[in-house]
Amino acid sequence: MQTERPLGLLEKFQTSKYFVNCYGAATFTTLLRHPPRPRVSASDQQHDTIKQFYLEHLYSPMIQLVQTHPQLSLVVADWTQPTIHFARLSEFDLSTIVHVDTSNKPFWDRVILSDIIAQECDHEFDFDDHTIPLWHLRIYVHQDRLDECSLTLTSNHVVLDGSSTATFWRELLTELNKKDDEKQNTSTIHENYIIKSNPEKLLLGAYEDRHGPMPTSWELLDLLMRKKLKDVLPSGWKQYWFPSGWAGDRRGVTDKAVAHHHTMTRAIELGGTVWKNVCATSKMHHVTPHAAIMAAMMTAFARLYQDQDHVVTHTPINCRSFCKGPPVVPQDEMGNFVGNYTHHWVSPYLNNNNLHHESDASFWDKAKHYYDHLKMNKTQGAKDPGKWKLAPRFPEDYIKTWYDNWDANPMARSGGIQLSDLGLFHVPNNHQQHKKEEKKDMVDNGFKNSWEVQSVWFSQSSQMMSMALSVTSVSTKSSMYSTVTWQKGALDESKIEQFGPLVIDILQKLCQ
Repeated sequence: MQTERPLGLLEKFQTSKYFVNCYGAATFTTLLRHPPRPRVSASDQQHDTIKQFYLEHLYSPMIQLVQTHPQLSLVVADWTQPTIHFARLSEFDLSTIVHVDTSNKPFWDRVILSDIIAQECDHEFDFDDHTIPLWHLRIYVHQDRLDECSLTLTSNHVVLDGSSTATFWRELLTELNKKDDEKQNTSTIHENYIIKSNPEKLLLGAYEDRHGPMPTSWELLDLLMRKKLKDVLPSGWKQYWFPSGWAGDRRGVTDKAVAHHHTMTRAIELGGTVWKNVCATSKMHHVTPHAAIMAAMMTAFARLYQDQDHVVTHTPINCRSFCKGPPVVPQDEMGNFVGNYTHHWVSPYLNNNNLHHESDASFWDKAKHYYDHLKMNKTQGAKDPGKWKLAPRFPEDYIKTWYDNWDANPMARSGGIQLSDLGLFHVPNNHQQHKKEEKKDMVDNGFKNSWEVQSVWFSQSSQMMSMALSVTSVSTKSSMYSTVTWQKGALDESKIEQFGPLVIDILQKLCQ
């Protein structure tokens, strides 16, 4: 095992969540159609045979990804100490991090899919286990669908941010669909599935070391003074001077012995002509589809919570382009390069005179209001990781910050709503360059010999001590896929169950 660099600010922040049990993992799930598995009749051989089928297809592609991205070989060493740092595994066994579920769950059903995603979002990686990396793959299959599966990448946020999971999937799909004779020769069974890391591929610096924007000394001083003032103010004055807005329906559990993240998830989607209309109508109003989703979320929230006059939203920002280097950060570099834009929603953008029949004009005014402010404040949002400079001692300052949320906020969480949107996921189409060969495959074999994406779902754990509600989103050219997540017990389920369908309904009606 090779010793690597110390963790950066964002990486320490992600690690600190595990001291207080407030976060699980980030996930990216893809429903796939692929070359059919062999039908297995003997139940005692079913699991091993199916797992070997996927290992044979994944092995060569994963070798390529691990050789390219050092983050896929990382573990965290000295994770409870100020000397916390990354270490790189010299090798690991792919078969130990590919898990196959053969219980025949109908993974394509959106309710079942939601449960699968929620379970993976709550997975906790063992920082003391230095035999496997901080990610794994979980596959669900069904005996009636031999040419389909659900495949989830589950990763610890300390090594991969949301954009990294999308990069992982783009490159994996590209590799799976390469016409590599050795890979396509499924009659060859490997003796083992050991993957060696690439010591020549350097693990580059953290966000702040790549000269991402950082707060000025005056900005840090302002943050520090606000924090100290909040610590000494009585609760009534605290809410008056530092209003946090909506923070959920029920106070969080504050018993350290039992407080733990428990993710609830609902999958929602918008496809076909409707999603294309959303994209086209957004462009016509000079905003992005992302802004339209946020406007629909705020409209849905206002309908469900008519007594609320203030809510804060958080928008994670991909900050790779803000890093001036050296070296600069390309969009396909894995790691943690995430800022945060905070937006305060109040009247008239939160409340409407006619909540159930919002006019086109008021909806697009809301979207434009958010779009303009996000655009103007992206650089400021890219400074957000720098606030952790105010926590120089690891891990104690980070832990104190988390537990302060219990004391500083009436609902025992900082509150608000997050929209984490990966935007457009470009589905690799490299099999098109082999059009003639694939046409022959279809004639000879009765199917297209490639791995085809049916749907994609980005998600992450509930955030027990911070956001009350999270929406994670990713889109293709033809559809938008989102998950709505929250901490179990934090929200009124009669309302939250309506939230996702309301968002979809609003977008459908306003973008016809």
